[in-house]
Amino acid sequence: MAKVHHRIYKWAIFSLLSFTWSTLADDAVLKKPLPSLTSVSVQLRWFHQFQFAGFYAALQQGYFSQAGLDVTLIEGGPTIDPVDSVLEGRADFGIGNSSLLVDFNKGRPVVAVAAIFQRDLKTNFYGDTLFTSQNFSQKHPEIVITVRKALIQGWQYALRHPEEMVSLIIEQYPSKKDRLALEFESQIVPPLLATDLVDIGFMSHNRWRHIGDTFVISGLMKENYRLEGFLFETEDTLPVWVYIVLLTGLLMFSLGGVTTVYILRINHRLRHSLVQINEQKNVIEHQASHDTLTGLPALRLARDRWDNAIGLAKRKQSRAAVLFIDLDDFKAVNDTFGHDTGDYVLKSVAHRLSKSIREIDTAARVGGDEFIVILNGINASDDASTVAEKLISAIQMPIEYNNYLINIGVSIGIGVYPDHASNASDLLRHADMSMYSAKKAGKDRQRPIHDAILKPALTAFAKGGR
Repeated sequence: MAKVHHRIYKWAIFSLLSFTWSTLADDAVLKKPLPSLTSVSVQLRWFHQFQFAGFYAALQQGYFSQAGLDVTLIEGGPTIDPVDSVLEGRADFGIGNSSLLVDFNKGRPVVAVAAIFQRDLKTNFYGDTLFTSQNFSQKHPEIVITVRKALIQGWQYALRHPEEMVSLIIEQYPSKKDRLALEFESQIVPPLLATDLVDIGFMSHNRWRHIGDTFVISGLMKENYRLEGFLFETEDTLPVWVYIVLLTGLLMFSLGGVTTVYILRINHRLRHSLVQINEQKNVIEHQASHDTLTGLPALRLARDRWDNAIGLAKRKQSRAAVLFIDLDDFKAVNDTFGHDTGDYVLKSVAHRLSKSIREIDTAARVGGDEFIVILNGINASDDASTVAEKLISAIQMPIEYNNYLINIGVSIGIGVYPDHASNASDLLRHADMSMYSAKKAGKDRQRPIHDAILKPALTAFAKGGR
């Protein structure tokens, strides 16, 4: 027990000293005044949702504008890669995750600025991480520091006022999620920030090193990977005497009994927090990563699995495919029979998708009446077409609900690695465009896949396009 307390004691002293030095160094850089209302753009990872509440709060409360920044948020989606957006100059900052380290070691000049989520939904890796380009961080370090500080302020406010943030998202940032889903998300996001253990935005060199080592084991990086230059760090501009005073004061403080009590309290809080996290881990991970209506994986989890499918196909020199699926004239079901019927149809479609694919594949709902299916380890493009035909046949089977027989149509677009593109984002984009092409061409086919026929009522009403 004494050894454990000794290690915690050393950790507490080191963390306090590192945080103090880092804060003072940042303040020193910020002595250089920012121009009035400098325009800054941020590429989000996904569609607007509570995941980015810190940005919304920082804008609403004026933290960005008070610091001289005019910040524009760019909505993300399944076909948008934030790293591409930043490096190609469409955004100054982006939100990524631990895979930024893989990009960096592939020669993509990204710089991690702040880890907002201390863990993601599946692993103990960093989740949402603010990043920028090396060029921007070198030219404008004061802007990088200011964005980081204002965003941290925004998250502090958002965590204190979750209901206000949910209303703000609904009013000003049209989301694909309703209020109930946003309120649920506002409950599962705070544990990911782990504010009871570390400050918002905190990043550890050792933890990034551990993440890198894990990527090496999984084959995503080589053993001689680099970490130097990946983390944003300000230059030390403080005089030496400041550090001497800080170190002396800290050592004097550590000799007192107050330090012992403080460390014991931290130890207790750590153990209590870890117990709570472990107890809720499985429930939170499933609820946060799956669609509440259908039970299928949601957009974020689907994107992670698609990235993994591409990585596996590259290593094994095989193929992977993504099928972008859109129900035709689904709006007619909701408008005619109500949302309860529409929800039942969506759940039925989800069930049929899951039953029509292998266990190693993934069916996910990405929003509204849109789904994707990820096929791992296929041998040829024709395999994806065969699965698509199987899914069309399964979905077109009549759905019986409340004495109605509902026949729903479907359009499917296909993206195959490496036939159509070499990266996940371009393949999703290809599949999305192929889906719309299939939707338009379907009306001219002998066996149309776009019709939603509602029986016994209003059969003719369902003949319109999307």
